[in-house]
Amino acid sequence: MSKLKRILLVGSVPLADAEAVFRMLSSRLGTLAKRYPDVWEGARGGQEHGQDHGSTFPSDEPVARIDYLFADPTVRPLRAWTAGGTDSDHLMVIADLQVGG
Repeated sequence: MSKLKRILLVGSVPLADAEAVFRMLSSRLGTLAKRYPDVWEGARGGQEHGQDHGSTFPSDEPVARIDYLFADPTVRPLRAWTAGGTDSDHLMVIADLQVGG
C-alpha cells in the first residue's frame, strides 16, 4: 500500500493589505489556489457567516485577514474559526479537518 502525503500550507502575511497580496499571488500563481484550496473558504462553503470573515489582525479588533491555511484536496475542511487568548498581535486560525474517508 502506498503512503499518501497530505500537505498543509500555513502562514501569515504580516501586512495590513494581506488580502490584496493573496489575490495578486493567486492570480499570478493560480496553481496555489487550485492545488491547495483555502481551508477557511472550504469550511465556510464560500459563504460569509455574520461578521466573521476570518479577520485576524489586529487581535483586539480584527479588520484584516493575514493568516491562512491551505490544504491539498485530500484534506476536507469541516469548520474553521478564529480565537485569541495569546499575547500575539493577531488571532489564531483553528480548523477541524477530515483526513481520508
